[in-house]
Amino acid sequence: MAPSTRPCRKNGSKTVGERTTAMTRKRELLADERESAWDEPARQRASSLEVQVGEVITKLREHERFELFGNVGREELPRPDQLDMGGKFLVNKQRIERSIIFEIACLMPKGAHLHLYFNAELPAEKLFPYAQQLKNTMFIRSKRALLKPQDLAETEIQFNVLPKDTKTGNIFTENYDINWKSPENASWMKWTDFREQFPADMTFGELDSAECWAPEKMIITPNKAYAEHQTTNGVWACFNQGTRAFKGLMNYASVYRWYIGNAKCSWTSQDPADDGVGKLGHNEQMEIVCEEVEKKKQQYGDRFPFGLKIIYCTPRSIPHAKMKSELEDCIKLKLAYPDFNLYDALLLNAKRIGHGYALLKHPHLVKKYADAKIFLELCPISNELLELLAAGLHCTLNADNPALYR
Repeated sequence: MAPSTRPCRKNGSKTVGERTTAMTRKRELLADERESAWDEPARQRASSLEVQVGEVITKLREHERFELFGNVGREELPRPDQLDMGGKFLVNKQRIERSIIFEIACLMPKGAHLHLYFNAELPAEKLFPYAQQLKNTMFIRSKRALLKPQDLAETEIQFNVLPKDTKTGNIFTENYDINWKSPENASWMKWTDFREQFPADMTFGELDSAECWAPEKMIITPNKAYAEHQTTNGVWACFNQGTRAFKGLMNYASVYRWYIGNAKCSWTSQDPADDGVGKLGHNEQMEIVCEEVEKKKQQYGDRFPFGLKIIYCTPRSIPHAKMKSELEDCIKLKLAYPDFNLYDALLLNAKRIGHGYALLKHPHLVKKYADAKIFLELCPISNELLELLAAGLHCTLNADNPALYR
């Protein structure tokens, strides 16, 4: 057989023509990716000044990657004070608050807050001074008797405003009644008595030991969120326990009005009045919301054209009878405060969804969401590592439950 006349390649090397073709295809792939990038339209229409500002922002970001966070590629293991700029939100929160990039973001114009829970907007520490004033009607209960440090760390608590003659127990005794569901239970303890008997080794400003401990039961800390054996269900349980405890601190008329005025938005569940006897129903809540929003409009004027929409929802865990009464209230409120969103509901074309946490697990849906321009309401704790923008999805950034993340 005659020897081959084709040129011999050493170690599988490519010819000049093949290398040129590969480089051309690589440039084409990069160009295609750039063209489909979520921020490409903004880049294309950017003015020379905007381009210059973008370059400054990029330099600031890289400066903070090295100087503020410090965890960059190197041979040595990172020190405890060196964090990953793209790391987990709760770990990085204090660094983010020192960031110039974050300061610039705070000064940028905003549209609307699309995803914000009413009963987790302001820190619990701001509510405790009001709770102190309800000496006979603010109560607390615990899922276990508080006899040792482990109990303090692991229990769930709830607050509520109740009649002053409510049957009570002592949370700090072995025979404390932990059966919350029993109609004859004595699980509630007056908040005043609880504070007096709580171990007196913690203080913070005008707050006593109990008021320093209780907020820890309402927030999601890095240890709770990122513990070695933590699970998604576990974090969700922490979240639910926190919101349940938080809600009881603001479910009375005077603080509800104050809260609306300070938080300037949304909604909560059915609440009793200050005396723990009269009920503050949904209609009364709506009247307070409207009154306080009108006050804010007059206060800010043209400087803050403020408005809000209320999303009426209930927990999925409530009994059927309670769900029926909630729906009846919803219908009554719609009749009293009508709008035209029934047309949108009829068409069933959603404009946005909350979180979209599992969306990337369904690739066939990603393009449909992107093409339909359905926006995702992202929150720092739930979507901190998802590459949603890179997938072509439309996103908004929201606080969700700002008082719960520390």
